[in-house]
Amino acid sequence: LTNAAGCDSTVTLDLTINSVDVSITNSSPTLTANAIGATYQWVNCDSSFSLILNETNQDFTATSNGNYAVIVSENNCVDTSACETVNNVGLNESNSLITVYPNPSTDQVNIQIDGYTGPVEIKLYDLSGKLLEFTFSRTLFLKDYSRGVYIIRIYYGDFSKDVRVIRQ
Repeated sequence: LTNAAGCDSTVTLDLTINSVDVSITNSSPTLTANAIGATYQWVNCDSSFSLILNETNQDFTATSNGNYAVIVSENNCVDTSACETVNNVGLNESNSLITVYPNPSTDQVNIQIDGYTGPVEIKLYDLSGKLLEFTFSRTLFLKDYSRGVYIIRIYYGDFSKDVRVIRQ
């Protein structure tokens, strides 16, 4: 190149391209943004990408079936993931003997075991397997726990059953 004085000059461009990891791991009903240490905002794709209030964590547990995406802010860039489908919220988690209701729940769940009136042991676990609560009651209170998915292990007679429950 020629500069203003008519002499040859060299221009050096030092270019950095920042990218945003907008991939998602779908473990329905929980979605996890794969970007670590970023800023997150979950959106509802079925409602014109409307923001889901207070859903700014790396993990998002859907409380209703639908399509969801995350807006990730990372490396001074912002991008939105592809929409992920969640279609297993509120599935009836029961067998012919055990019913846990209501599921999902915001406060408490009741455990019904058809034809069994003997003692029960109930254990509540988070998804990492950490024991959160142990009771002999057929009612579990979830209001003190965060929104998400939990496992209830029900011991009755010589049997046990694991049931997934969603805290809204």
